[in-house]
Amino acid sequence: MLQKIHRITSALTACMMAAVCVVSVQSETPVSAAEKKMLVLGDSISAGYGLAEGSFGYYDYVAEYGGYSMTNLAVSGATTTDLLDVIAKEDTQKAVKDADLICISIGANDLLTPVKEFIKEKNLQKEGESLTDMAKRLQKDGSLVSLVVSMNSKLRPYISTAKSNFLKIESELRTLNSDTDIIMQTLYNPVDSYTTTYQGEDLSGDYDTLRSFVVGTLQKLNDPIKELETFKCADVFSAFDGTGWIYVNTLKKDVHPTPLGHALIGATILDVLGVKNNQPTMMFDTVSALSKDDFAAIASDDFKCMMAYCPVAFGDIDADGAVTADDANAALIHYLYSVMEIPSELTADQLARAAVCRNKTVTADDANAILNYFLADFMGSDTSWKNFI
Repeated sequence: MLQKIHRITSALTACMMAAVCVVSVQSETPVSAAEKKMLVLGDSISAGYGLAEGSFGYYDYVAEYGGYSMTNLAVSGATTTDLLDVIAKEDTQKAVKDADLICISIGANDLLTPVKEFIKEKNLQKEGESLTDMAKRLQKDGSLVSLVVSMNSKLRPYISTAKSNFLKIESELRTLNSDTDIIMQTLYNPVDSYTTTYQGEDLSGDYDTLRSFVVGTLQKLNDPIKELETFKCADVFSAFDGTGWIYVNTLKKDVHPTPLGHALIGATILDVLGVKNNQPTMMFDTVSALSKDDFAAIASDDFKCMMAYCPVAFGDIDADGAVTADDANAALIHYLYSVMEIPSELTADQLARAAVCRNKTVTADDANAILNYFLADFMGSDTSWKNFI
């Protein structure tokens, strides 16, 4: 009976794929395990603020995949001025001199601090109200535009100071270490949401004025970050753009990255560094724990960026480096086995890769999604999983 099932499913797949030629993809060679030193500087993003125990910060991914030992001197709430004070400390200077890589997130608090002061002065935010909820309410009563104009005027001197400090930070670090790789992140948009609803939350665009203001303000700091001559830039703003609500804890009334956000920041930095190591399982473990909604929302380019650091990708059940018709066939066989109450031949790891619809079990929907994904990939179409699940 089992052999008959295998023959039937294989024949079905073969018929569907008769005109398709499969090209194998070789996995990347792991980086050297030789220990190198990584220094982390900056604000609460680099300090891992808000991460639950057992969750990974972006720096954990960079250290693990890049083969670095890590020293983390980030301070929650730090501004660019605060970072200059940290760099002036003897212990920091020694760490900078010894570092083979320096990762920096800084600048957000240069904007958030005066914004919070402005909101408090004007008594704009109600108790327990998120910034997005506040913006929606102000938009409805017609006062948001005038408040945004006033806030923009308040921010100008802070933006000017931050831009000047970026150059000072670069100068100070390069004086201490002229050769090492230094990567600075761009600032992401904490009120980024381009969908109508998400988990019951209305994100329909009532606060487009605020969103436009935030984007324009962030670019006034992101552009100078990109222009730093001796630093490499990890463009987190672009990576988060369009699906920020799954990368930032906006719905929890918090502006810090989610575990997935940290994973994407880590993958973005690794990509900038050119690291090709895909052996650790940290990235896969994080993404495989997502809900269906979050998994489906990951854009194709973000998915590819993170999956480059997974030993296997979702849908690649046999771990041969590519999603193929054989993987769809394996998922279908597992489903038929489960219907007939026959023990599965798939391991727990294979089941995690097979369950692309992010349900508790692998079903015929997963097999169909994997096959459609393979066909789209073969034809050069968009292979974001949101198109198939």
